[in-house]
Amino acid sequence: MKKSLTSNGNGWELHIPKPILKLLNINPIDTKVLFEIKNKVLYVTQLDFNYDSERYKNALVKKFTKRGGGYSLFISQVILELININPELDKVEIEVDDKILKIKKA
Repeated sequence: MKKSLTSNGNGWELHIPKPILKLLNINPIDTKVLFEIKNKVLYVTQLDFNYDSERYKNALVKKFTKRGGGYSLFISQVILELININPELDKVEIEVDDKILKIKKA
């Protein structure tokens, strides 16, 4: 699925449709997710219920933000540069693989 990013302050937001969140078994109100980058792809995975802040103290952990009728993830400009996305020109492709949300340049 191809999506555009929306400007928000010094970064960008990606609206995640509710059906995608259901496929990932994510409750966006309570869930924290882990951002990891591999081969110019941003991997977003749900942290387990026993979230240990000490274990993830050097990791990029995010929460969903309520936007309109859905939820979005804030992605900083630095992260977008690491995955080679210019949000003013490019669209992103989101893909669900098992319980992982993959975000990459479309």
